[in-house]
Amino acid sequence: MPPLWPRPHYPGLVRRRLLFVFIALLLILLGFEGLFRVLETHVRGLLGPFEIEEVPEPLGFDPFHEVGHLDRNDVMNAAGYRGPLHGTEREPNTFRVAVLGDSFTFGWGVAEQEAWPALLQARLAAELPGLSVEVLNFGVPGYNTWLQLLHWQRVVSRYRPDAVLLGYYSNDAAIDRRVPDVYRLCPLPGPTAPRLFAAAQGRSALVRGVHDLVWFVRVGSPVPPWDSDVVLREEHYGFACSMAWLVELSEDVHASGARFAVVQLPHMDGLDDPFDPEAAAQERLKAALDARGIATINLYPRLAGTDPDLVNNADDHPDAAGNQALLHALWPVTGQWLLARGLVLRSESKQDGPPPSPEAGRP
Repeated sequence: MPPLWPRPHYPGLVRRRLLFVFIALLLILLGFEGLFRVLETHVRGLLGPFEIEEVPEPLGFDPFHEVGHLDRNDVMNAAGYRGPLHGTEREPNTFRVAVLGDSFTFGWGVAEQEAWPALLQARLAAELPGLSVEVLNFGVPGYNTWLQLLHWQRVVSRYRPDAVLLGYYSNDAAIDRRVPDVYRLCPLPGPTAPRLFAAAQGRSALVRGVHDLVWFVRVGSPVPPWDSDVVLREEHYGFACSMAWLVELSEDVHASGARFAVVQLPHMDGLDDPFDPEAAAQERLKAALDARGIATINLYPRLAGTDPDLVNNADDHPDAAGNQALLHALWPVTGQWLLARGLVLRSESKQDGPPPSPEAGRP
């Protein structure tokens, strides 16, 4: 039966309705965008934007910057690193080691003299009488491999060390917003979808909020998993990028005439577990570094079997005893390598001869 009256038809009605729906959705999205911009400044479960969008200036810490860690508040020196202040120009008869890294190298939760770089200096000084030994701790909590590379190039290289160590922890290969956008900065080609999603996170609080909430529901944290068993794999894009930056760092250090080596700093919360996946992860890391010609020491085998409660603090970082354990684990290889370099330097200093060859003593 035909309608009693014809339904009116206006050619522009559909377009106006679509426009109305579009504007309404746009306003809703803008409302949520504003809401999440407010929430991410007040809710700890939301990470907020990338913590480091541009290269920090200065790299390292500001002079006399105060760092609060666990129950400690320590002031950095006038040059923006932890420990005694040293000039960029070395005094004669000095053996200088620079150490790059993150919070595990910085010494999170322990006094400056209890961190493993300071312990290494004391051990080397005891073994090298007559030679002034300086181990400079350039560890910065939160730095990944890209930032450590820039730290070397723009700051640490000016100190002209004889040797450079990098304390490598698994989150150096992580991809999350606590570090710069790896997809934007990495020299390797990356997957398109994650790269675009990372770019969207850099611009939109709504996208960031959705990302964080999804991960919070999945794993109880807004940070995607970054434990060693996940990220220390060649197929992990963040790990591949980290290795590319390490190759560049190693080449830069060797070009300066110094020697370079990596110290693998493992998770220490499962050392007493015979099935701890950290063991295999650290072997994969060593294999990756060996394949790239980068000297390294895997500390895990020398730490395995240790009671984690005796070496970790409340933030799952090595406590004073844990830093001692790290020194004892690295000394048989890295310590002896540094000792050999120092002995060569001391011998040549006594003879007042030329500086050591860039290739001498490479591990």
